[in-house]
This record gives sequence, structure tokens and C-alpha cells, in this order.
Amino acid sequence: AERGPIGEVVKVFNFTEFQTLYGDFLDGGRYLAHGVYQFFNNGGSVCYIGRVAPGAETATVTVQDRGAPAQDSLTFRASSPGTWGNGV
Repeated sequence: AERGPIGEVVKVFNFTEFQTLYGDFLDGGRYLAHGVYQFFNNGGSVCYIGRVAPGAETATVTVQDRGAPAQDSLTFRASSPGTWGNGV
């Protein structure tokens, strides 16, 4: 999954909810979304997802003010670890 909580199990009730929390289909041999999609497509009603991503970091960017010297004024942080946050 490209995003979502790490180290906790989350209960989802449909594929749209999965996409909202964890993202969409990914290339490169990553099949979680495919498996969850087929689970619900074949009549599943509750799916428990546990995302494992050891060492994943949360993307952040800090904006500085216009003072001299400039000082950190605001920091934005992605909602969950993973490279997906680098594109926000």
C-alpha cells in the first residue's frame, strides 16, 4: 500500500474505503489492492488490513518566514509514512 497506518490493524467494509485509507492499485509486484478488491468482489464483507513497512518515513516540508535570518514558521507532514507523501 502506498499510504495508511503502519503497525496497526484496520477494519474496512468495502474497496472504496480501502482506497481512501491505503491508495489504489500499484505496479511492481505489489498486490495488496488487487487482493482486497477480489475479496470484496467475491462477496467479502469485512477485511482486516495490517500495513507493514519497516523503516518507512513520513514526508515533511518546512516553510520559513521572510525574516533575517529566516526561521522555520510552518511544517507540513503527510498523514502516514511512505513515499506517496513526497508528491503532495
